[in-house]
Amino acid sequence: MLRHVAPGLVREGEIEAAAADAADSWGEWVRGVNLAHDSHEFTDNGVVGDPREGDADRGAELLSVATDALCAVVRAVADR
Repeated sequence: MLRHVAPGLVREGEIEAAAADAADSWGEWVRGVNLAHDSHEFTDNGVVGDPREGDADRGAELLSVATDALCAVVRAVADR
């Protein structure tokens, strides 16, 4: 998503190293509950997943899906 919203923050020359040191998943899951508070708890470089798989188009798509989902939650809360 970062390649879409803030491409200048992506250090393209560091992608291979980030992929090598990335966490495979977000935090620690115990019986369906994620115990991680922040990515610093389980990854040294802040990367989760393989950054080589992302691009600006995929980031735009993910942002759109996330925006729609958040808007649905906000509408549900407002309608309560």
